[in-house]
Formats: sequence, structure tokens, C-alpha cells
Amino acid sequence: DVINNSGFTLVPSNGVISYWKGTDPRTDKLETMFEVTSDQNNSVGDGTLSAIYVSKPNGGSYGDILATKDMYDTYSFTDTRKGLISPQLRSGQIGTAYYSVKYPPNDGMNYDDVKILRFSEMYFIAAEAYYNNNDMINANKYLNLLVQKRDPLLIDASAGKQVLADIFNKRRK
Repeated sequence: DVINNSGFTLVPSNGVISYWKGTDPRTDKLETMFEVTSDQNNSVGDGTLSAIYVSKPNGGSYGDILATKDMYDTYSFTDTRKGLISPQLRSGQIGTAYYSVKYPPNDGMNYDDVKILRFSEMYFIAAEAYYNNNDMINANKYLNLLVQKRDPLLIDASAGKQVLADIFNKRRK
């Protein structure tokens, strides 16, 4: 019912990167169903997600929460979400660090609009529900409706327990 009648829409592949930028609450029913906003009166200072995720050279504060190379490698080259992880050398350390850039710095303001519940989760719920009812056709259908918005060249057509593994792996991303 939520997928068919809520009026929410998924972010298209070419809008995923820009979707995560900005500090204005979303009112356009594009993906974000519930978020916690911050502004001049309600700010968490250096505790914003951009401060925690983004390194100092890139405008953040800490850059302490990193993706792993394993996580980065799960994204194909055609998956637009790969652009939300930035592999870089980390000052004073050996090797590459994989920074999340979902919450980019916002011109010195310590504001984040933290997306808590997104419309994409409804597709995972539907896919998992169909899987649990042994309806692999619809489980794959709902998973693919979402996945192709992120990676237009990817189509899942699994069977059996692999369908559930695909759902969990896509949810992880």
C-alpha cells in the first residue's frame, strides 16, 4: 500500500549523489519519509554526520567512520552509489581510506538532515515479505524495482535462499 499509494518516489540513478547534499528538510516526497533536521536553533555542532564521516582536508572534522574496501568493491562501476564513497590516501597512514561522502560539509554550518526512514526500505520490506511467502517472482520484482534505480544495468533473478541473501546484500549497501 505504501509503495502504490503514498505518493513517495525513489531517487533516480542520476539523482542519488545530489540527494544526499543540502540541509533543507525534504518536503517533495522524494525518498525521504522521515528525517531529523538541524538548523540554527537545533544543531549538534561538530557531532554532525559530515563532521564524523568527512576528513579535515575535505571540509569535515574527524573522518573517522570509514567504509571498507570490501564494501566499496561490492558496488559495480555502473552503480551510482559508488560515488558516495571516496577512496583517498589518509594523512599519516598507509593505504587507502574509503570515506563516505553521503553527508558533505555545508559551507561551515553544522547542520545535517539525517534521513531515518527512506522509501527504498519499503521495497526491501516488500521483497522480503514475498520471499517469506515463497513468491520468488515478486520478491525479485520488488528488489529489482529498487536496485535498477541505483544500478540500471543490474537485474537480480535468483531462486531459493539466494533471493534472501540478495535482499540482505542490497539492504547493506
